[in-house]
Amino acid sequence: AETSGEISVPQTTRTQVIITGHGTITIREKPDAESRRIGRASSGEMYSWLETVEKGSSVWYKIQLNDGSQGYVSGKVSKLKD
Repeated sequence: AETSGEISVPQTTRTQVIITGHGTITIREKPDAESRRIGRASSGEMYSWLETVEKGSSVWYKIQLNDGSQGYVSGKVSKLKD
């Protein structure tokens, strides 16, 4: 008897967000420049991309931080890396 079950394949090629801003940039709690600061990132660092949020004329990337928490970085100081 066959058992039909979904097999989940882990994503090994997860899209990354690379920090492009100079020096240290701010990681925010929400996709808003006035939002609470929850961390910092340095130019050249990479994080797992979770989603892209467009707010008005600005773009924010939701990222997974190294401790498992999540935050947002501005598209002005970061970009998606394929």
